Amino acid sequence: MKRVFDILFSFTSLIVLSPVFIITGILIKLDSKGKIFFVQKRVGKNSGEFSLLKFRTMREGSEKSGMLTIGEKDSRITRIGFYLRKYKLDEIPQFINVLKGDMSVVGPRPEVKKYVDLYSEEQKKILSVKPGITDIASIQFSGESAMLSKYPNAEEAYVREIMPAKLSLSLRYIRERSISTDITVIAKTAGKIFPPFSSRRHLENVLLALLVFSLPLYEKASAWLAVSVALYRLFDRKMVSDFGQAARNILSVLFLAYYFAHLAGTFYSANLSYAFFDLQVKLPFLLFPLLLTIPLSTPAAFLSLKKYFTAGCTLASLLCLLLAMISFSKSHDPFDFFYIAYSRFLHVTYFSMYLNLCILFLIDDLLNPQMTFRGKPMLKFSLLIFLFVTVILLSARTAMLTCFITALSFSILVSAHRKILKRTYKVILLLVLILAAAGIYSNKIYNRFVQITEMFQHGNAEKKADKPLTAEDYNSVSIRMELWKDSWELIKKNIWFGVGTGDIKDALKKQYTEEKFYYGAEKKFNPHNQFLHTAVALGLTGLILLIMMLALPPLQSLKNANYLFIFFCGIIILNCMTESVLEVQKGVLFFCIFSIALFNSKNSEAEKNPAN
Repeated sequence: MKRVFDILFSFTSLIVLSPVFIITGILIKLDSKGKIFFVQKRVGKNSGEFSLLKFRTMREGSEKSGMLTIGEKDSRITRIGFYLRKYKLDEIPQFINVLKGDMSVVGPRPEVKKYVDLYSEEQKKILSVKPGITDIASIQFSGESAMLSKYPNAEEAYVREIMPAKLSLSLRYIRERSISTDITVIAKTAGKIFPPFSSRRHLENVLLALLVFSLPLYEKASAWLAVSVALYRLFDRKMVSDFGQAARNILSVLFLAYYFAHLAGTFYSANLSYAFFDLQVKLPFLLFPLLLTIPLSTPAAFLSLKKYFTAGCTLASLLCLLLAMISFSKSHDPFDFFYIAYSRFLHVTYFSMYLNLCILFLIDDLLNPQMTFRGKPMLKFSLLIFLFVTVILLSARTAMLTCFITALSFSILVSAHRKILKRTYKVILLLVLILAAAGIYSNKIYNRFVQITEMFQHGNAEKKADKPLTAEDYNSVSIRMELWKDSWELIKKNIWFGVGTGDIKDALKKQYTEEKFYYGAEKKFNPHNQFLHTAVALGLTGLILLIMMLALPPLQSLKNANYLFIFFCGIIILNCMTESVLEVQKGVLFFCIFSIALFNSKNSEAEKNPAN
């Protein structure tokens, strides 16, 4: 049975790790002082040596300087070898030995002959079983090199203290070995090699990092990762105490109130299928405050979110640019670089909002010399310009203006707060001029603001009876004007509690038809304004809750000078004027994750440092 387990595990591992195997070989070949070849050593099970097929990670002749590796920076280890040994990649070829039957996945790892000769009769029992790739002794003494570096005579310390302890663990394994024991050892080995999987908090942070990284790239992946994080947190032993902390948090309370208001709206809705769909989309308002307030409040988690979200947005921007260049090479159409044709992963408004927050992160880092990675200001400045240009190319009017306003205001306010405005105002002014020039130039090619001027030129001369019925007669501005007027009329009919969570689409369609806005009824448009949308569904009750949720936490954050959170709320509020941002998954996840992270991380920092 154990042999079958070893073969299955080794075969699967070789398939999964084959790309790593190839890349490892290439890296070693590129290492000028390392060599890529296989060596056979420790041959013969009964003599205490065994077949070990592995990459060379030590310099030639290193055995003459001793058989023990001492300290993390042993000079005998090649540059690539250091990383191979750290992540145990040099052990990958041993799976071939397992398939050949020379080794087992889990089993004692005997010493070279020099140390085997020192074994007692009892200790020699480990030579009677197949050696393994890993064992419990390897896990317990994974920091052996660092331990030996503390002794004046490392070899003597190894023979007298460490080797007997390792052999004792190996002997115990022989007495108690089973398939379940082997699985436990493999799991513990994985935890040592990949620390995130050895700690609940680390794995939590990994899932959150993957979640924010996937937001601008793949919406379905971010949804499943959000579910995974929520489920993972449900099994946390501290979950009940976390609920208590969330209950004392004003942002969490407002999130929960907003969700329960929508839940209440289902009780007077006729269309329950849409009501339940809406509750599903807004589920982060319920689960994230209860489950993620504590994980997202730690400074380490916040820095990780910043880094991975910026990385995801940068990758999405680069891919959009690359795909636009490929498309342009075939069509020679400059419009491939603008608006919907340019944004390949999600709607331009949401993508622009994501980039806007990344820009604030970069500005905050550039104006704060104490931040991580402060040694790369030029890289960050270049990335800042690139993301700004991407926002211009996306050409989402409200989002683009919001980005300019928030970035400029944030730069000035933070510089003034940190008393460095005299040193930064020239750079800020230069950046504004560069981006304004880029915006004006792009506007000559693809003028998205012409629709606004056309709207004012036409005025309201058209009578309702003469309203056009086709899409060609509308633009995005005139459509919104119709949507807002008809939504306001519907709000006045249901002023206090709205039409209900599930009936909003049906009620709007009926209102559009009554107002002869047939194109809107045909497309089933929502109000394209979050404040109007919430007021139509839940009346003034829901609207007041929404305004409180977007206004009260930023006002409280003024005490801690939490400008990132305040400006983040500014991004959401301004974009809510022309889009129903909180009615789709990509908007809800973005708002909930970064609201909790930005609001609570600064508050936690203030609690730890009350003097500041």
